[in-house]
Amino acid sequence: MNASFHFNWLPYLVSVAAYFLLGFLWYSFLFGELWAKETGTEMGRSNVTPALPLLGHVVASALYVLGLYLVVKLFGCVSIQDAILVAAGITAFSVLPLNAGTVLFKTKPALFGIDAGYQALGTLIVTVILTLWK
Repeated sequence: MNASFHFNWLPYLVSVAAYFLLGFLWYSFLFGELWAKETGTEMGRSNVTPALPLLGHVVASALYVLGLYLVVKLFGCVSIQDAILVAAGITAFSVLPLNAGTVLFKTKPALFGIDAGYQALGTLIVTVILTLWK
């Protein structure tokens, strides 16, 4: 491992913001109604303070992007092709298996598509940002 690893905060923070923004668009404008139907959630109605789930998603996004940052650095990604390969590997061996329960146990393929699709596209976007940021 490279002992001179340097953490660059700016691409990390931009990647967290991009992942979070994609989630906002994905679960509101693009697939919000279908997601709400599949989960039995009423959009805009919650017994939980809106700040708590929002904070939880920000923390989860920041941790996930940190993991992607470390993988991109570990594999020495320098091109879009590298980023696509890393994103595809993470999607195939992490995102899809971790979301498989929505199909296997809940028999909700639409929910699987929404959740796994967001994570797969977000993974791709983040790995491209982190790879190409110089």
